[in-house]
Parts: sequence; structure tokens; C-alpha cells
Amino acid sequence: MLNEHKIIGNLGNDPEIYVMQSGDKVAKLSIATTESYKDKTSGERKTITHWHKVVCFNQPLVKIIEQYVKKGSKVMVQGQVETRSWDKDGQKQYITETVMRPYSGQLIMLDSRGDNQQASSAPVSQADNAPVDELEDIIPF
Repeated sequence: MLNEHKIIGNLGNDPEIYVMQSGDKVAKLSIATTESYKDKTSGERKTITHWHKVVCFNQPLVKIIEQYVKKGSKVMVQGQVETRSWDKDGQKQYITETVMRPYSGQLIMLDSRGDNQQASSAPVSQADNAPVDELEDIIPF
């Protein structure tokens, strides 16, 4: 089976970096993608923006995100789609996120060297799967 989600878009705000009880860091990103279409009725061009929540547990990628990725940065991220839930004031809350786990996931910075003071656009990735379940340790978006 395959559970893979790729997103190419721009960060809506600076990454949020959290430190878990284990001492490992987690990066949370909010990435915007846009699509445009021509309205059949009016004929005018319309644009829709979709927001994607991304959580990165991959420590080498968290370091790169922390150093180089900022609000407005154009990136491509790849991870697994996961939905989790929690109780808030007696109400069940749900969120669906793209998760880059330790030893998996991919980040490609698509800005040129001068844009947002980025490094290069070369891909940074790791590809060995070692499942770690620490989603409960971070605060939901």
C-alpha cells in the first residue's frame, strides 16, 4: 500500500518549532497551494487557496527548516497523510496532516539562492522508515 502526499506551495507563516520531552524538535508548517479556474457563469478568473498542515519529526530536516525556511518560502514536501483526534472541552477534535517521520519524508527548497535567504534548491531527504509515535506530545494546530 502507498500513503504518500506531496505538496508544492508557499509557507503562510514562519515554521513553528517545538521541543518534545525526548529533546527532539518538531517543525510545524502551514503551506498554501492555489488553483485558478474560469467561472462558468460569469466567465471571470477565480482563485482558491488551500492550506495544508505539515508536521516534521525528521531531525535533519527540522534543522534545515529551522535555519532556512521562512514565511513565503516556496517548498515541496513529501510525507504520509495522517489523521489524529483529541478531546477539547468534551468535543472530539480532528486534524489531517502531512507527517514527515524520522528517517523518511522529503523537503526541497524551491526558492533561488537570493530569495528569503535560502540555501540551495537541492533536495534534502532520508528514506529509511523507523516508526515513532510522538504526535501526542505536540500541541494541535
